[in-house]
Amino acid sequence: MNPEWQLAGHVLDSVTYADFVAVSEDYFGIDILDKYWLRLVSRNDHTEYITQTLNAGDGARVV
Repeated sequence: MNPEWQLAGHVLDSVTYADFVAVSEDYFGIDILDKYWLRLVSRNDHTEYITQTLNAGDGARVV
């Protein structure tokens, strides 16, 4: 798989709050935990973590 943002079958070049809202209304928060990890917070209290690479343009994927 290409190292791009993936969620609900969609591949995104970059991630913003608006990107995730556009893909899934279940998600309402993205927290930057550190330079490696982001956290998605969903409306049903299920939390998903995203790992992201350090290389610019490599993006990240839901894990």
